[in-house]
Amino acid sequence: MYKKFEIQEKNAFSQKNGILNENQAKVENLFEIANIPNCFTRSKNLRKCMTENSIFNQKVQFLRTSRGLNPKIFISDFKCKGTFLALGSELKNQFAIYKDGLIFISPYIGDLKNIATFDRFLKLLQIFTDTYKLKFDCIIGDLHPNFLHTKYFEKQGFKVIKFQHHFSHLVCALAENSLLKSGKKFLGFSFDGTGYGLDGHIWGGEVMIFDEFCFTRVTKFEEFSLIGGDNAIKNIYKIAISLIFKFGIEKKAAKFLTKFDKNEVRNLKILEKKSIKTSSLGRIFDAFACVICHLDKITYDGESGMNLEKLYIQNYVKFYEFELKNGEIKFGKVFEQIFSDEPCVAATKFINGIAELISKIALKYENDVVLSGGVFQNKTLMNRISKNFAKIGRKFYANLENPTNDSGIAYGQLNAFLSQNDKE
Repeated sequence: MYKKFEIQEKNAFSQKNGILNENQAKVENLFEIANIPNCFTRSKNLRKCMTENSIFNQKVQFLRTSRGLNPKIFISDFKCKGTFLALGSELKNQFAIYKDGLIFISPYIGDLKNIATFDRFLKLLQIFTDTYKLKFDCIIGDLHPNFLHTKYFEKQGFKVIKFQHHFSHLVCALAENSLLKSGKKFLGFSFDGTGYGLDGHIWGGEVMIFDEFCFTRVTKFEEFSLIGGDNAIKNIYKIAISLIFKFGIEKKAAKFLTKFDKNEVRNLKILEKKSIKTSSLGRIFDAFACVICHLDKITYDGESGMNLEKLYIQNYVKFYEFELKNGEIKFGKVFEQIFSDEPCVAATKFINGIAELISKIALKYENDVVLSGGVFQNKTLMNRISKNFAKIGRKFYANLENPTNDSGIAYGQLNAFLSQNDKE
C-alpha cells in the first residue's frame, strides 16, 4: 500500500541561508518544513526561485521573475556606449545591466540583508561579469544611504548614481509600456511599504507628476510614526497602536487595546512622538489588517493584503472616503470606522476606498495614469481600479512583465539613468 499525500513543490529556501542549491544543505535545513527534499545529481551554479504571477482583469502580472523568464537579454532603444550596473533594491533584489544597447536582467535574488543572499548576489553578478567580460563604467543605485550592496560598491571606489525609490518604480512601468521618449508628463501612483524619501523619511504613499527625467510630489498619505522602525514591519500591532495615538481614538479602540500589555502600550505612546515618520500605504494596509483581521504579526510579505482580500465581498460597492486636504491624503476618519464595522464590510470598504481615491485624484489631472509599487500586487484592488477606470473612461498603465514590487526597481533605475545620459 502506498500512502497518498499531496505533493507541493516549494523553493529550497531557508530564512537563515536563503536559496539552497547544494543537496547536503537541503537535507540539513529543510526537514523542519518539508517531507522530502528534491535533490539533483547535477550542479546548480545559478540558483533560481520559482516564477510567481497573479491575474487581474484577465491579464497576467508577474510578481517574481525567475525560472523560465530570467535571466534575460534583449536589445534596447538606447544608443549610448558603456557598461552600467543598476543595483536595484535591498529587498526582493534583482539587478540589471546595460552594455552598448543590450540590457541584461538577473533572476530574482531576494533580501540582501540576509548574509547568504548577499553572497548569492555577488556570486551571480560575478557569473555575469565573467561570462560577458563586463567592466562597469558606472553603478546606479537607490537613495538609501545604508543599503549593503550600495555601500559595497562605494567601498570598491565606485561613484554610485542614485535615484529615488518610488521614481524608479514608476520609470520601470514607463519603460515596460514603451512610454519613454514620449515627451509627456504622467500622473504616477507609487504605493508600497518602504522607500527612502528626499526628506529622509520613509515614503510609500506617493502621487507624482513625472517623466523619465524628474518628478514632483503632488500629494501623499499623511505621515504617521513607525514605532520601532523595522521591528514594526513584522510586529504590525505597533503600527495600529501608533495610528490610534495619532488620531486620538483610544476610547474608540479600547477593546482592541486590552489585548496588549498596559506597560507596553504606555511605552509605545512615549516612543510615538520620537519615531521615524512614514507615508507608506503598505504600512497602512498592515495597521488595517491588524484591527480587521486580528493579525498582530506577519510572517511573510503581502500577508496583510492577502488577509484583507479573503474578507472582500464581491459586488459590494460601498467604500470609505479618504479626504484630500492641504496636499495630503487624510485617513483618520476611515481608520476610526473600522473599529465599529463588521470585518468583511471594513475590509471591502477599505480596498474599494483606495480604488475610489485613485480615480478621484486621476479626475483632477489630464495626465495619463501610471501605477507601480508593491500595493498594486493586490489582485482585488487592481480589479476594482480597472472597473472604476472603465467607468470614468480613463486608462492606466501598470507593470505586468516586470514585477510591480521591488524586484522591478533595478530596471527603473537603469532606464532613468539611460534616459538622462543617452545621446542619439
